[in-house]
Amino acid sequence: MPITSTELDPSPPATETGTAMRSRLATTPEWLLRVSIESLLIVLSILLALAVDEWREGRSNEALARQSLQIFAQEIEQNLAMMNDAVPYHMGLQQVVAEMAADADRVVDVQSILEGLQPIILQNTAWETALATGAFRHMDVNTVSKLSRMYSMQQRFRDQTTVGRPELFATDAPTDAQQLEQMEQALRYLTEVVRAEQDLRAVYLLALEEIDPLAEFREESLAPDSAGS
Repeated sequence: MPITSTELDPSPPATETGTAMRSRLATTPEWLLRVSIESLLIVLSILLALAVDEWREGRSNEALARQSLQIFAQEIEQNLAMMNDAVPYHMGLQQVVAEMAADADRVVDVQSILEGLQPIILQNTAWETALATGAFRHMDVNTVSKLSRMYSMQQRFRDQTTVGRPELFATDAPTDAQQLEQMEQALRYLTEVVRAEQDLRAVYLLALEEIDPLAEFREESLAPDSAGS
């Protein structure tokens, strides 16, 4: 007797399979369904709370970065203002010393000429505050790079104007030749100071353009002629 394909197929009819599934769902305990739904809601609420906390932390970090940049802008403006007040005098003093160094008859005591030369006290509180609060972690990399370059140049300028000065005026010069030598040293010192001031002012302006593009700063303040007028 031949065997039909129906007899070879072990799978139950589709209607029987669907009936079995509905039967299993019907026999699932109500408490298990309730626990499953509650667990899903708990997981969703935790994920939502984490998302809200992350959003709040992001907003807080952005506010910290903005506030820190405002402090940077204020400090740079203060340093730039002090630089603008001092540079014209330094440039004029450099010119006077250059004229005296070129004429042996006009060589006088260097100390009496440069006694009014005072170092510019530049602030760096904003940098120290940003380090302490971790604000740099939430700033743009280019911004942090420009600020780092600016404060590095500022530190070099501070060392140059404070360390080099005592060595220059430590000894007396009783003879004309010694006075001329000190005059030439003073001229080199003033030339380096003025050049460093111009470079630092340029970096100040670049940093201000980076952190505060809406601020208005006069480009002609970089030119020695305008600074001395």
